[in-house]
Amino acid sequence: MDVCTDSFESKGSFDIERSLKADSINIELNNNCRIKDNIITDSIIVKKGKNRSNTFLEVTSIQADMVELVNTKLNVLRGHDIKVGAGCKIDKIEYTGELIVMEGVMVKQKTKVEAFV
Repeated sequence: MDVCTDSFESKGSFDIERSLKADSINIELNNNCRIKDNIITDSIIVKKGKNRSNTFLEVTSIQADMVELVNTKLNVLRGHDIKVGAGCKIDKIEYTGELIVMEGVMVKQKTKVEAFV
């Protein structure tokens, strides 16, 4: 089932079988979280919980204007302004604005594009 909402906030764990669509998403990783398909949002922030370092968000793809991620595993990330922090593993990033990738983060491919098709 798809989850559609204005705002999505999590400080626990969740398992969504399809997609998550929201205007803004704020996830504090205190346990592992999974979204089987994709995330579509204007803004997404994923940060580590207070005492958790080995928890992850797993998702197939994310499309957002503003992105800040840590401890996230995904295939494709599309966005305007993107900041990728520690613990991320990403196959492909496509961006239209600014891209910041912290040292030691696994990103296989980065491509700046004019616009998304």
